[in-house]
Amino acid sequence: MSLASDLEVEAFALSTKPPKYMQNEDRSPDEVWGVGLTIRDISTGKTLTYAPGLAAIDETMQRRLNASDCIAIDGTFWTDDELPALSVGARSALQMGHLPLSGERGSLRQLEGLTGSRKILVHINNTNPILIPNSPERQAVESQEVEIGCDGLMFDL
Repeated sequence: MSLASDLEVEAFALSTKPPKYMQNEDRSPDEVWGVGLTIRDISTGKTLTYAPGLAAIDETMQRRLNASDCIAIDGTFWTDDELPALSVGARSALQMGHLPLSGERGSLRQLEGLTGSRKILVHINNTNPILIPNSPERQAVESQEVEIGCDGLMFDL
């Protein structure tokens, strides 16, 4: 879809899950519960991919991210058991449809191979320790040249 003479947007399905209040309903496995966007600036050829909810980064998503100049990606939880460990919820990150940042299969590990892309974490839960200045988790994110998104963050393509 064209937004302006030099901007186009492509919407795509994200690998996320329905909210808890909808999980007891009969659902088609093909239903889409999250939408990402790839925005292309036709005049510069630059792209931004916005994926705020990801349960996994499959080959298709990896190709999309590799082809982007800037990505804004799900940074909801640091660990899979973040909420249960803090006694503020029973479900894990993966049960809610969010790939945790840490661990061998976490999104930070999967983003390591991306070069030339600006990487920004978005949709960060208030329990995520990356929000604590100087925390080891924040330092781990920043050491990989991944930005922690904040309100009012701006960028140019």
